[in-house]
Amino acid sequence: MSEYLDDDDDGPLDLSHLKELLLKELECQVCSQFLMDPITTPCGHTYCKSCLTRSLDHSDKCPLCRYQLHNYNSILNQPINKTINIFISQLYPALLADRRQSARNELYDDTQDTPLFVTSLVFPKMPCFLHIFEPKYRLMLRRCLESRQKQFGMVLKRDNGYVEYGTMLEIRSTEILNDGRSLVETVGTFRFKVVERGMRDGYDVGKIERIDDISPAEELIRERNAVRTAEINNRDPSKPIMYEPTISELISKARDFIESLRNGYAPWLLQRLNSTYGDMPNDPSDFSFWVASVIPIDENEKYKLLAERSVRERMKMIVNWIDQLKEQWWFDRGCVIS
Repeated sequence: MSEYLDDDDDGPLDLSHLKELLLKELECQVCSQFLMDPITTPCGHTYCKSCLTRSLDHSDKCPLCRYQLHNYNSILNQPINKTINIFISQLYPALLADRRQSARNELYDDTQDTPLFVTSLVFPKMPCFLHIFEPKYRLMLRRCLESRQKQFGMVLKRDNGYVEYGTMLEIRSTEILNDGRSLVETVGTFRFKVVERGMRDGYDVGKIERIDDISPAEELIRERNAVRTAEINNRDPSKPIMYEPTISELISKARDFIESLRNGYAPWLLQRLNSTYGDMPNDPSDFSFWVASVIPIDENEKYKLLAERSVRERMKMIVNWIDQLKEQWWFDRGCVIS
């Protein structure tokens, strides 16, 4: 203790010198930075809360002494060390403020640095239930939960990385298990295009552009022009017949197909609808993504819908898939898909 005192034992305590000497003792042994939200483990070592939880993504042992830290949730919910925290906030307010600002900069707040979960396909308004266990995605999830928007992008995995278009997922609820894995309930909100790609601490991030449908007015104009073009074409007997259905006709055909599956061919569909996707939506745009989620088509084929901004064009693709399904042996014979 004498090393912290002034050389003259009878003189006043040099607080600035003491603060300088203590600063090294208040360094996190994981990040080598000033302690923030200090947590002391049962074995007596103190770390930043974010550093300790990140370390536990990879190992359930103390980073210094390798003491077994059995329950991830108990560490995650453990209150910070108030004594050390008060000591830090009183003696080093400026350093603590800088440290917190640096931590905030790591969070996801806008489309310039969107975290991407590279796995499978999901559409807007559709529910998506995830089991997150990889260390990089556990870190990504925590950062998303700490941010204001609480969302991340989902993109379909490809051999060379991931696809160009994806869907933003909003986190609805999260259950963190004792071993650090998470069960996450999300729902799709909007589509996007990845225009720049990057990495952050092991997981993918990207700059994105939102993808929205054309307006209903423009959709109607396009539909009328297509129908009119087909009518003119069909007046000429020398030309092959052209068929341009309306959105209503396409939706009706898709509804009939779903009803046929529901009522006879595929009882598996009832469980899928009741437990996951729910009732048919009335909105044409929502319906296109709903029926695409329900029908048994390869994800790489369904992926084509994400870039299409016209509801009618999406429904034309879906009805084409339906026609192909009707020609398959399992549908024709009334077999059930397991």
